[in-house]
Amino acid sequence: LCDAMPVLKYVNLSHNEFKDFPFCFVHESSRVKVLNLSHNKIEMKSYPSLRGSNSMMLEDLNLSYNGETCFPERLGELFPGLTSLYVSGNSIKTLPDCSLNLPQLKTLDLSNNQLSEIPPEFFLDSSALETLLASSNILSALPEAAAPSLKNLKTVRLNKNKLEIGRAHV
Repeated sequence: LCDAMPVLKYVNLSHNEFKDFPFCFVHESSRVKVLNLSHNKIEMKSYPSLRGSNSMMLEDLNLSYNGETCFPERLGELFPGLTSLYVSGNSIKTLPDCSLNLPQLKTLDLSNNQLSEIPPEFFLDSSALETLLASSNILSALPEAAAPSLKNLKTVRLNKNKLEIGRAHV
């Protein structure tokens, strides 16, 4: 499809039955910048090798409401140019204890999951982050150690969590 449409930039495949990530939209000759895969059944467990490709063209990725139970850890390696990432409405319980590795990311939506904590290492190299949406989780505290990495943060939504005064180092 992408080969037949070389100037394709926006692809909305939401509300379908995809189980695997359609990597055909992010191969080396793809110009797709926005990929909406919300409301499917995708689990990001296996990844093809995209090294040396133009996968960095992808800027906006929506993986919301896919029933994902684990945070897709290798997104920074696969799509280093991401500026917006949406993984809301999944069943993610934990985030990796390592850097998100998306230095250009400006918007991150983690809302409506089952997160009880955010590891401080998760935000290393996230200095471009401007919007963090983490409402409707079960967070009781936020990592104070992450603050130096979030100097450009302008919007934080943490409503509907379990935050307490004295524990929420906001």
